[in-house]
Amino acid sequence: MALHHAHGHELECGNRPVPANIRAACCGKADHHFVAESAIERGANGEWIVHLPPWTFRIDDARAQPSDDGCYHIFFSESVTDDTGVPRVWCFQIPMDL
Repeated sequence: MALHHAHGHELECGNRPVPANIRAACCGKADHHFVAESAIERGANGEWIVHLPPWTFRIDDARAQPSDDGCYHIFFSESVTDDTGVPRVWCFQIPMDL
């Protein structure tokens, strides 16, 4: 599974700067990670399953936000975890056409 990390939270898909509104809403709270489409699947209940080793995130469909660049993005901080040790997801963005 391919994973692409943003350097310093500065660039989004296509090497464009992360928009200020996205930076304020998500990047300020957590680390920004690009996620390859091959690392994402839909669960039986419509939830998004994101495989980002060593973690697997399950994100309710209602929490998915539109991505302005056609790529998948997940924002989380390794220092804030749930009771199983999986980082808390602050934002999850999907391509707008999904």
